[in-house]
Amino acid sequence: MYFNGKTAGTIGGCYRLEAIQIKLSSKNAEKLVKTDKSSLTFSYKNGFKVCYDAKGKLCEDLEELLGLQGLYELRVNKQTNVVTVLISDGEGKHEIAYKRFICSVGDDTPIGVFYTPVKYRWRALVESSYGQYATRVVNRILFHSVPYDKKDPNTLFTEEYNKLGTTCSHGCIRLTCEDAKWIYDNCALKTKVEIVSEKMIH
Repeated sequence: MYFNGKTAGTIGGCYRLEAIQIKLSSKNAEKLVKTDKSSLTFSYKNGFKVCYDAKGKLCEDLEELLGLQGLYELRVNKQTNVVTVLISDGEGKHEIAYKRFICSVGDDTPIGVFYTPVKYRWRALVESSYGQYATRVVNRILFHSVPYDKKDPNTLFTEEYNKLGTTCSHGCIRLTCEDAKWIYDNCALKTKVEIVSEKMIH
């Protein structure tokens, strides 16, 4: 038997195999990834530092290039219904756009700066619905998946899913389940969340 490439358990006997466990994980799962940034360039666009590769192509998602980071900030734009994940520029400011999520906010989504206090695997929402991977922003305002009829992944409200990118929530910030889970998994409690209402600057 082998564990992480080394011999494990009893060898040399005639014992039957009682159990086996196989666990696959990303090499980058528990450590920050450093990469050669010499081919990357950054410039300001729409209030962020955005990244371009060696060919001048905009890098929409930096996770594959830079790996998971240790600390994130989140900015929600009510005008564009987009959540931008920000990472440090190495000079103490979270200005680099790391990835973006389409979302749906509501008229009651508050503007301001908040720090996430708690998370919920499933959370009861208004009108007897439920959201997955909920992260509280402030008071009753949450990041959460598009709502479900029950605590069952097969009961997604498809009509609400199709509204992503529009202003249609009761104030919470709705995301795809995958994106809500990313925030739930990777953004620690007390993550800074800034909610703004700004038009894109070109």
